[in-house]
Amino acid sequence: MEAGIEATAVHEAVQQHYSAIPICYTSSEIASWGYSPSWLNTTLGLPEDLCEAASGGGCPLLLTEIPTGGTVVDLACGAGHDVAIASRMVGPAGSVVGVDMTGAMLERARANADRCGAANAEFLEAQMESHLCCSCDDADAAA
Repeated sequence: MEAGIEATAVHEAVQQHYSAIPICYTSSEIASWGYSPSWLNTTLGLPEDLCEAASGGGCPLLLTEIPTGGTVVDLACGAGHDVAIASRMVGPAGSVVGVDMTGAMLERARANADRCGAANAEFLEAQMESHLCCSCDDADAAA
């Protein structure tokens, strides 16, 4: 099998899988991942149900300092919960870019960003291994 054909098959399988992810978690279920309901709702002023379609295994934004006014790139952003969180962390002077190859997840991400008032967020549909939206030097943090 040619590498191009194999990569296409993998991308299609990933898109099908992630397009079918239901809303399956409550914030209390993923509190152990670092997304505590009180942090989301009280500290950041975000809806407690923001992470219901999360499919990762933790909150990468807690692993580094996110500067106010900074730029965060979220690769494979999925339903955009980390984009909405990063949007609050960088504040109105900062920016957040969510990149995902799955149109269905980007629809959820845009809806979550709108619901959370993340006006400083933008989304790109792209395969991260073949197209990055910006130079790594341009970002203060990547998730």
